[in-house]
Amino acid sequence: MSARLVKSLTCALLVAAGGLLIIEHPQDPLLASHGSLHNALEFYTPASGWGSSADISDANPSLNGGAWVYNRTVVQSNSPIFNRFAEIGRFKDTSGSRGLIIYNKQDGSGSQQIPFTITSGTHEFANQYDPNNNLWLWFVDSSYIADRYLGFSQVTFVKCGGETSNLGVESMGPTLCSDIRYMTPNGSGGWWYALWPSRSDWGDDYPYYNSPPDYGVTNFFSHGP
Repeated sequence: MSARLVKSLTCALLVAAGGLLIIEHPQDPLLASHGSLHNALEFYTPASGWGSSADISDANPSLNGGAWVYNRTVVQSNSPIFNRFAEIGRFKDTSGSRGLIIYNKQDGSGSQQIPFTITSGTHEFANQYDPNNNLWLWFVDSSYIADRYLGFSQVTFVKCGGETSNLGVESMGPTLCSDIRYMTPNGSGGWWYALWPSRSDWGDDYPYYNSPPDYGVTNFFSHGP
């Protein structure tokens, strides 16, 4: 198994200090609740997980008259507070496609969003905990996007996959989550992104489906009827 170097925490904070402006946008009411959604999502439970990353390809998925589609990599903590999470990926609705971070500290403030501009094609998305500053950092292709204090560090689950609203028969299109990894100590005082050694269905709702097992762990996820 080859190692992937963790994105530089020092570099990320320098970029932030260098004037990168993260603009907050009003919350999309369609994403205010994560209930009653079509899901095609898989997960792994790491013994020591502190982040997640995945390559997510985008083929400009058709909405087929539906409202939106969101493909992302996720970290979730259930201890001591249930369902604190952070996720980053690609979101598309009738107005177009964009990058999107969603997080929830479960402190009564609800799910918060950070939209950002992203080009088409395949990109590496990452959620990464910074133990030096007790922050969660988000990256696309190793470039810093944003950071927030979320009140948790080690994660219960890492996930990758897609979800859509229940307002139509949206197709997630031929989108793949590949090279799926979790951040963990490397045994030498540092960190690295290790491949998931296994996976399980989190949600797999009709008419969406997961790729056959013979696709392998590095190219496992295919959406759409």
